[in-house]
Amino acid sequence: MKNYLDRIVPKYSDALRAGNQRYELRTARKKVEWAVSERQHAQALQNELRNANATLTVLMGLAAQ
Repeated sequence: MKNYLDRIVPKYSDALRAGNQRYELRTARKKVEWAVSERQHAQALQNELRNANATLTVLMGLAAQ
């Protein structure tokens, strides 16, 4: 997750910040780029987080027994 954030934050943080209306035209391009090029990376991260959550759920169940 850290690797993903280290790659994304410098490139898109200003464009994806909530309430960023001051530079809306500038950030619109970045938002479109995010939606198109980062979708696969975001889905991969989501799958990794889902798997980690499932693993933790199993481990917590085992520890409770």
